[in-house]
Amino acid sequence: MEWQKGNSATPGSVFKGQNRNGSKAWSTTCTVTDAEPGKTFAFDVKSLVFPVAHWRYDITASDGGCTVTESTWDRRAGWFKKVAGLATGVADRDGANAEHIELTLQRLKERAEG
Repeated sequence: MEWQKGNSATPGSVFKGQNRNGSKAWSTTCTVTDAEPGKTFAFDVKSLVFPVAHWRYDITASDGGCTVTESTWDRRAGWFKKVAGLATGVADRDGANAEHIELTLQRLKERAEG
């Protein structure tokens, strides 16, 4: 992740996301849409000029810590899903996201607990 516009998680800031799947690698441009420390972080994802997804993390206090809820919305047009599947090697994006949610949340937990 590399900031392209701005240097922190504030609405309107833009960062470049790096992704890989085996030998395939690609980058996306992400624009922060909502950022309230300790509560919410959300961003839109584009590939070139095409909408890809919207991701949102909601944080709520719970006994002894917090609960993080990760949500994602696929915003790709039907034709783009096919092209993206070939370019990334991920034919089932929803399935891949569900498979990786646990890893994402575990990494977030490790980072938060330092």
